[in-house]
Amino acid sequence: FARIGAKKLGSFGDPPSKKLSMLLRPSFIARPGKVLVWGDWSAIEARVLPWLAASPGAEDVLDVFRTNDKDPNLPDIYILTAAELLNRNAEELWASYVAGEKEGKDARQAYGKVPVLSLGFGGGLGALLAMATNYRVYLDEATAKRVVAMWREKNRWAVEFWGKHNRNESTGLW
Repeated sequence: FARIGAKKLGSFGDPPSKKLSMLLRPSFIARPGKVLVWGDWSAIEARVLPWLAASPGAEDVLDVFRTNDKDPNLPDIYILTAAELLNRNAEELWASYVAGEKEGKDARQAYGKVPVLSLGFGGGLGALLAMATNYRVYLDEATAKRVVAMWREKNRWAVEFWGKHNRNESTGLW
């Protein structure tokens, strides 16, 4: 643990689960003469649902990822979602985020990442509020309810995917 260093373990106020997760990756050690390689799949959690849904609306979301993969200087899915939910210009919000400004960072987190990750697989108000808490984002209940309703309205393809099932056959989430 000495090689990790105090700064990499986070701040004093971080939840124990975050500190423990930061200790997990360094606990994997390659055998002598072997190399351990790891990677990170960009926004994999947000990509899985549209892959599974395989619908025209889901394809539009995958096009966002394809475009952003080709040019990472363009707004990502979280900024685009935040801009849509806040009725803001995505390029302006992206510029604020890239510049490290609080407004852009907060909007991406609270109205982009938290809704996409908590609501995508059928989560509702409780899921949104729980994930917001995990990300240290405060949303009052009225705002959270509006976010859930707006996200579902703007992502009808996901809502349709959740419920495609009948007695003899089930496709979609359930």
